[in-house]
Amino acid sequence: MNREDLERVADRARMAPHLGLLVNNAGFGTLGYFFEADVVRQEEMHQLHVIATLRLTHAALANLVPRRTGGVINVSSLAAFIQAPLSVSYCATKRWINSFTEGWRSSWRRRSPP
Repeated sequence: MNREDLERVADRARMAPHLGLLVNNAGFGTLGYFFEADVVRQEEMHQLHVIATLRLTHAALANLVPRRTGGVINVSSLAAFIQAPLSVSYCATKRWINSFTEGWRSSWRRRSPP
């Protein structure tokens, strides 16, 4: 994941006057025992699944919430509900996506009148 590209997309989501929906659906997985896996590749997975989702969701909500319109869909995986020995980081990051999305959605609902 290129940080400059991520910032460029986040800026666009934050400033787009007609943004209606953000769909975060990027991801990849690796197979193997975590302690034997390439740690750089594991970090790249965390950057894409976690950091990109966090930054783009934040940017989109900064645009959408004040206008009281639109939405964000953070695509996860069934792997978020299990822990597979050969996909530890993948399952963990997908579980993070679910928890993160449920958390900001809950706080947004409490803040916004019906």
